[in-house]
Order: sequence, then C-alpha cells, then structure tokens
Amino acid sequence: MCTTSGKTFVGVVMRCNGYEVIDMGVMVPAEEIIDTAVREHADYIGLSGLITPSLEEMCNVARLMNERGLSIPILVGGATASAVHTAVKIAPCYDHIVVYTRDAAVMPSIMQEIASDPAEAERRIKAEQESQRSAYAESQKPLLPLEEARRRAFMPDWEAYDTPVPSAIGATDVEITVEEAIEYINWRAFFPVWQLEASFAELAEIHGCDHCRAQWLAGQKQDRRKKASEAMQLLKEAQVALARLVRDVNNSIRARVCCCLQILPATTSYSMPKGAMLCCRCCASRRMVRNVCRCPTS
Repeated sequence: MCTTSGKTFVGVVMRCNGYEVIDMGVMVPAEEIIDTAVREHADYIGLSGLITPSLEEMCNVARLMNERGLSIPILVGGATASAVHTAVKIAPCYDHIVVYTRDAAVMPSIMQEIASDPAEAERRIKAEQESQRSAYAESQKPLLPLEEARRRAFMPDWEAYDTPVPSAIGATDVEITVEEAIEYINWRAFFPVWQLEASFAELAEIHGCDHCRAQWLAGQKQDRRKKASEAMQLLKEAQVALARLVRDVNNSIRARVCCCLQILPATTSYSMPKGAMLCCRCCASRRMVRNVCRCPTS
C-alpha cells in the first residue's frame, strides 16, 4: 500500500476488515511498488496522491504494470484524485482494474466486490469509466492557438467603468430564526457525509407527502432502492430533529456576514452576434474570490 496522506487511517480501516497492509511510505518509486507487490503476492495495490505530480506517477505505475503483464487491481485515492481523472488518465494505461476509492470507508466494499466476482467487477468498473470518458470528452471545448488567444486579449475600459458599491461596507449582523434558517439548508452537502449519493437530496423537495415519497422510491432503479430507502429514513429523522428544535428552542441565530468580492469566471464558449469577437482572459481571472465569515457573535 503506497499512500501520501491518511495512510495510517487507511491501514487501520483495512486491518479492521481482515486485510494485511504493507505500508511503503511516501514518494516510493514505481518500480519498487511493483517489485514489492510481486514479491509479497499482493492482491491489490493502493496508490494515493496529495499533490498533482502524484497523478502522473500513478499513470507511470499503471503503464509499468501493464508492460510486466500484471493483473493486480489498482485502487486510486487521495486529495488530488477523482473518479473522472482515474477514468480519463489512469485506467487507459492498464488493461485490468483501476478503480477510484473516495475514502478509506468505501475500500473494503470495493475490494470485496472484486474478490467475489473479478470478471463482473471489472466489467462494471470499465463500463462506468467508459461512460465517464465519453461525458468528459463531450464537455471539452476546442482550444485556440496561443497567438489567437493573445490577439483576443480582454482590454477593459477602466476609465468608463462604473464600480458597483455594496449596500453596506464591512461586517453586517443578520438575525434569523431557526425555522427561517432551515429553508436554506443545502441537503446535497449532507448525503455524501452519510455515504449516500448527493442526488438523493431531491427528497427534501417532497414536503410531507407519503404518497409522493413512495412514488419517488418506486421510480428508483432496483440496485438503488436500498440506498434510496436509507436516504428517506435519514432525511426523515433529520427533519424530525429540526422540527423538535423549532418547537423547543427556536432561538434566533446571529451571523456576521462580510462583504465579498466576486470575480466572474472567464467565458469559454458561447454563441456570439455576427461580427462580435469573444475575448480571451488570463487563467487568473477564472478564480472566484470569496471572503465570507459566518461566526456566532453571541
């Protein structure tokens, strides 16, 4: 197991699930990882990256394993990794299983799936990754040559620009009730923490109608219904707890919100009026700057 961050936690989780873990540390050369895996008859190889260069090194490991004719499944994780990057960049370098693991908690179930039916697991993973590659390819926009991009440089007329003035300068105290705050809860942030798909958050839009919930559950695919049912129960318990909070407490919530500067991201590709030219901006202009503080003042 080669990791760069959280490797201690990963090792604990895997050992608790009955796996023997060989922790090789950080910045380990690809050849050493592969040689150790072969010598120790490893069932899986785990690769994790904390910084961007680690992603290319994962591709290097996959290529070397392919050249040596190995078929050991590769588990990819870490702060810089993602399911899309794994599908687009790493998986094509290896003829066998390369799967993205979101965190240590999901690794035992993924490894159990592979061990139970390797052929079916490989088929499912490769089909999912092919779909991700297709979606990624469709989302890509053609790039302009550098000279053309420079010719289209964004040249603002700052002299004529009327700078917007915020309605209040500095920090502003806002006071709302718990009941009012509930309306602004972003449930999509909760479901991944509950190890469920964020898309299940649409349940929150079904207000108090058991028939509608039953229809929603029936509309889920068979392989999603167990998780969908679990999502319904968790959301119901959360809403009951919030209702109890409103009934028993319902104190005001005080928050301090600072004025934020927001820079719009650069335009990529839009239909432009005939004769108009789309300006190209520096990548730095794509950054959105936020300085928002929500600290209790009471």
